[in-house]
Parts: sequence; structure tokens; C-alpha cells
Amino acid sequence: MKYVILLCMFLYGFVQASFACRVTCCNCGEMDQSDPYLFVDEYLNITCTLDSQTVENGDNASKLWFSYGNDIDVPDTETTILNSTSLRLSRLMTTTFDSPYVCNLRNPNFTEKVWDNVAIVGQTTVQTEYHPEPVTNFSCIIYDWDEKMECSWDLGVNYRELHNIDTSLNLKLSGSCPNKNLLNCTWIRGESYSFDRSSLDFIVSVKNTKRNVSVETDWITIKQAEYVKPNPIEEIEIVSISSRCVSLKWNHKKSDREKKFIIHITSKWDDDKVIKSRELNTTVCEMKPNTDYKISTVVRPEYRYYGNNSDIGNSSDIGFPSNAVVIIATTQKDRKNVYIDIFI
Repeated sequence: MKYVILLCMFLYGFVQASFACRVTCCNCGEMDQSDPYLFVDEYLNITCTLDSQTVENGDNASKLWFSYGNDIDVPDTETTILNSTSLRLSRLMTTTFDSPYVCNLRNPNFTEKVWDNVAIVGQTTVQTEYHPEPVTNFSCIIYDWDEKMECSWDLGVNYRELHNIDTSLNLKLSGSCPNKNLLNCTWIRGESYSFDRSSLDFIVSVKNTKRNVSVETDWITIKQAEYVKPNPIEEIEIVSISSRCVSLKWNHKKSDREKKFIIHITSKWDDDKVIKSRELNTTVCEMKPNTDYKISTVVRPEYRYYGNNSDIGNSSDIGFPSNAVVIIATTQKDRKNVYIDIFI
């Protein structure tokens, strides 16, 4: 029973205007638009015309007027009498809506299908929607250089009916996104394309499927190294310990990629340390004896030149992109940091 009701509600929106007119219209003329679908800032143009028999009986276009919604009269300033039989409506659509528009005949010279001295000549349902606009806030994350890439965006427009809106994402030299929904796309390593290259160029298209109207962004270029989210290190080992120093080493699966390691060392004392290195090892000194230390690591892509380790940057350096259209941070934390307890 629930599905029957839902189906009836779905069909109602398509047949309500024509069905209502078959029941209530006077069969004395017609409107030249059938359920128009317009974009905001477009004009609704409808002509209502009386048939020859009605005009011969003494009625004419001066007795016609338009109404919409819940019986709201259209201002006379938006209508024009074209001749003795036709009235023209021309109205700028300024909002999104779904509303009936009705052509009425006052004081007709006939009595069939007349209510309160008004006959309905024709009725149609007008729908409006925002014109497609380029997407905003485009961003990507590239996981470990070549494992997976996820891109997302915002529509930037509060469309009235999203089921009439579709998007597509094209990656230059690779084609359309294979795993996409309305607001994001995913590429996975091993399929018939490549995203493991120094720069990536995208175009995002937004389409209104009911009007078959599309709009595209300009080419959006991102540099791979600025949007990589490296995997965590595979392990961290203690090489040696003394009363004041500890030597550490670790591994990372992508040993051939440029990256930096940020080592956080904490204890109960107010002597936290942050070490930055491009190497797979480091030695930390000036530690207090007989103290438990906790060490954690973060891996970040290296995408700018630094003269030496002390110039690598602070722990909040997360590599904001240079293109203002794209806002994304590439700090690495997609599983718990690798912790190792050290007692000195």
C-alpha cells in the first residue's frame, strides 16, 4: 500500500495540471506552453488564446488575465493584449519554484464550466531552477603517491532538485573519473589510468539533465607533491641508548620518494622535542636520565627546497596549496602514530 501511495504522489506532479484542466477548463481556448522548465533570470513567456467560436459569441482578450500559485493575480504590467483573441504573459523568473499558472476568462458569454463568473481557459505547471554554475572548493588527496586519489568539490549552488543535476570529472590524459558520485571521485591504483605524475590537470562539469545544459571549470592544475598524504612509517627501532642520547631508525615503503619525517618526543617534563629529518634515522640528545619518553612520527611530502634539517620547518608546516581555488592540507595521520616507549 505504501508503494502505491508513493507512486501516485510521483505521478501527481506530472498530471495535475493537465488533469485539472480536463476537468475544469472551458474548452474555449488554449495556452501555448506545456509545463515549462526555466532557469532563474529567464523569462516565462505564455500566450493564452481564445478560440474563434468564443470570440464570435462576444468574448475577447480584454476579459483574460493570468493567475498563479494559490490564486494570485499576475500584475497587468506583465501582460500584453496582442489582439482580440490573445493575451501574452512575459515574466522574469527570480526564484526557484514549482507552481501552476492559469489563464482565466471573466464574465464569459457561456455558462458551462463557469464558477463565480470565471472560466478557466488553460492551465500549466511552471518549474524553475538555478542555472548550472562551476563547482567550488575543489580539492584532492593522493594517498602514498600512487595508491589512491580522492577528489571532492562543492556545487556552490543550492539547487532545488538535485536529481536533475549531474557532475563529471575529467583527468587530462586519463579521461573521465571511473568511481564518481555527485560530489567526489576516487581513482584506485591498478585500473586503466595513471595519477602518479608530477602535475595533474582536471576539469569538472556540472550538467542540468532536464535542460541538457552544462558548464565547466577552467583547467585546475595541482602538483602531486603538494597533495600527497604519505602512509605512516612501517616501524621505528632503537639503535642505541645512553644516559643522554638515543639513536633511532625507521623504514618507509616509498623509499624513493621525497619526504620528510617529523619526530615528536615527549615526557612528563617540560622538554618536548620536535626533530625534522629527510633521513631514515636520527639521534636525539639532551635527554634526562631515568625518564620515560614517548616517541611518535608524522610523514609529510617534501615539495620545497630546504637548506638543511634545521630549515625544514615547524610541526605545523602542512603545505597549503599555491592555487587559491584548491584548499587542502596534506599532514599524515590516517592511523595511530607509531609509538615506542623508551626508558633512559
